[in-house]
Amino acid sequence: MVTEPDMAQAILAQLGLEPVIAYTKHCVNFTFESDHHRVKASVVQVPELEGTFLEIETLVDDETAVDPAQAVIRSVLAELDLGEPDLEPTFYVDMVAERRDGA
Repeated sequence: MVTEPDMAQAILAQLGLEPVIAYTKHCVNFTFESDHHRVKASVVQVPELEGTFLEIETLVDDETAVDPAQAVIRSVLAELDLGEPDLEPTFYVDMVAERRDGA
């Protein structure tokens, strides 16, 4: 967590980085256990984008736990009747930029 956002932005600027885009993201978060994994589900709305998004995530302690964690996420998605065609591969930042460019 960044405790001083202005300082973080100043450091990034000193490294030669420039802001690309800023946008608002509203989330309602739910947490639960699934197959011994703590899972977070976020219902997300970005005012500039149509529709509602669902983010499902969990944390792992090391690389050996990645495959089981991905299996848990796939299982949660299946329980919600969501599959590969429902997944959005594009970053919000790119979708917002495209929307602004097309506006």
